[in-house]
Amino acid sequence: MHPGIVRRGSLAVSLAQAGLIKAAFSSPGHQPSSGCCAGVLTSICSPALRAGARVAIPLGKNTLGDDDARRWAAGDWKGDQMQTGYLYHRVPADLKGDILYPLNQLKSIYLSLYVTKVASYQGRQAVMQARLPILDCLWNDVIHFSPVHPSKVQQALAEVGFARKPRRYYEVDPIEKGFNATNAVIFLHQRVKLENFRLEEADFRGFSLAGLTPLGEIPEATVAYYREMFEQGKNPLTYLYVPHILYQGRLDIRGVKVIEVF
Repeated sequence: MHPGIVRRGSLAVSLAQAGLIKAAFSSPGHQPSSGCCAGVLTSICSPALRAGARVAIPLGKNTLGDDDARRWAAGDWKGDQMQTGYLYHRVPADLKGDILYPLNQLKSIYLSLYVTKVASYQGRQAVMQARLPILDCLWNDVIHFSPVHPSKVQQALAEVGFARKPRRYYEVDPIEKGFNATNAVIFLHQRVKLENFRLEEADFRGFSLAGLTPLGEIPEATVAYYREMFEQGKNPLTYLYVPHILYQGRLDIRGVKVIEVF
């Protein structure tokens, strides 16, 4: 084995001085398979990780902060509990063109699509009037993304009894697409109640890569809600209580990778 290389399964890590994992990685990106959260490093958010030795990290994560680097080098980092660094948005079956629009913009561009999408808010119209802290815009002035790999969502639904269905998702690199603290927010989604819907400012954070790090898992509240809906014979709101990334703007999806999960 080459000096300085530590192998863990099929992964190899080159450790730099003082046990810190440093900088650049040359992989073009991850190649996930159906139902798998496979991933490799494609962007590095910490300045301490920007120069020096090459690093291949546990599958399922592609951003590391300084603390993560130290913990992983010490064998104390659980990659399966971390976020992949990508954001996910389901591919619309009725997509027109190459641009994703916030729902409120869609009204003046593709009215028939707007009418169809608005129907999904039946009984939840108050959501459409909710204003987002930080961005100071309406709930439907933004495009909604999930930081949780969709295979985990599918798995959670299947485990309570819902049938698996193949679904396609855009896998978006937020840095490549220009997400930042002025056009995007992290919605933690921990304080929302359907019966008396309102948005709490404490549930929002300005967008940052570091802020995505702990958001890679399905919350227990979501799993409990899935189970309740299955027992009642109802279809769930798939992303209830799951953190959202809300992006204010249009998104050109030409060249964006599409993944399929079951």
